[in-house]
Amino acid sequence: MRYAKRADTNHADILALLRAIPGMKVLDTSSMAGLGCDLMCSWQGGPPTLLEIKSHPKKPLTDSERRARGLFTGYWHRVESFEDALRVFGIGTERAPF
Repeated sequence: MRYAKRADTNHADILALLRAIPGMKVLDTSSMAGLGCDLMCSWQGGPPTLLEIKSHPKKPLTDSERRARGLFTGYWHRVESFEDALRVFGIGTERAPF
């Protein structure tokens, strides 16, 4: 089974912006092969949320990402932008640090 070796081009920006939000805890899991997500986040003590960052809407999921999506329905989300990530947590852009 093959795993991606490079982070998507938008990974660093999304990671940095999420970490700047008060009350947001973020663990970068992108180097953990086979986990099926790039970030594990929790906002204001909420449940862990798994984010898979993709740089393009047509970029396919890997086998491990599809498996994680199936196992963690409701907690696993594909995001392509910082705004997508904010929506996952129900945060409006007015609360985000820009």
